Amino acid sequence: MAKVIEAPKLYAPKENEMSLFLGGGITNCPDWQKELIELLKDTPDLVMFNPRRANFPIHDPNAAEEQITWEYNNLKEVDILVFWFSRGSLNPIVLYELGMWGNSGHRALFVGMDEKYERQQDVLIQTKLARPEIEIAYSLEDLSVQISGEEHFIDIFQGYTCCASVIHNEQGDIIGCLNLTGKCQLAHPHTLGLVVSAVKFIENGKAVTA
Repeated sequence: MAKVIEAPKLYAPKENEMSLFLGGGITNCPDWQKELIELLKDTPDLVMFNPRRANFPIHDPNAAEEQITWEYNNLKEVDILVFWFSRGSLNPIVLYELGMWGNSGHRALFVGMDEKYERQQDVLIQTKLARPEIEIAYSLEDLSVQISGEEHFIDIFQGYTCCASVIHNEQGDIIGCLNLTGKCQLAHPHTLGLVVSAVKFIENGKAVTA
């Protein structure tokens, strides 16, 4: 089972654990963090840092600095960065965090946004500039990923680049995953796009009726 660390709790992941930060809208936004935590809850040795507090002490003058410091420190240290742009807000802090951390080292990066998010172009351009290989997801289930070299948690896979995207049936249920793996030196910026396109082709065909 995965662990969830809610702000402002401090936690140092163990050597066998993989850490992930849930970066995204909170104020006036749906609780997308809860939804993603539910999707990932069965992942072994995963630690998810969740900045959304059950009860934020809004009248505490020190709470804002404590929150921002907690987010900064964990964004700097985690293995995986997730940025989700929700409807209901412009998510200005998330835009800043994506710009600052999106190209920070060789870390796995997931970027997605609600189809009703108002500043979609900003997200698309920032992501393209920082990490052109990343495909933007439009649902939490559809996050696709390219992991390359030292981004892999397991040492023996660090000579490879892996691109993957989930496959849905006509009811929207996840029924599989398409993965394309090759040596790092042969990686191409368009490989992930090829995988995503192949998945869309499969989903639009008649082969996914299971």
